[in-house]
Amino acid sequence: MELNAIEAGERNQINGGYPREVKQLTDKINILLAQERARQTRYRNALADLAHSLKTPLAVLRSAIDQPEILPDTVSEQSTRMMRIVERQLQRAGAANAAATAPPSPCIW
Repeated sequence: MELNAIEAGERNQINGGYPREVKQLTDKINILLAQERARQTRYRNALADLAHSLKTPLAVLRSAIDQPEILPDTVSEQSTRMMRIVERQLQRAGAANAAATAPPSPCIW
């Protein structure tokens, strides 16, 4: 029942009073659940950072639409800028993920 409540988002971890023989297992499951929540938070934050970073170049591109004489140069500059932003955000996300990844736990059974 607790696992179903966790899957439904009603609980964050296993809290039941289980026999001590399975305590190590429930503790490991709780650690895994916490790590997954942290990973999801990092993922959401990375996407939000990327979206925020792309707003300015997109605004510049939109303003250039009405100025055909500068449009090709503006598109070139801003697309290059956007590629750099995406690459930087991907590097940051990869570095954050690598730092947050815990070493594998030894098998408990």
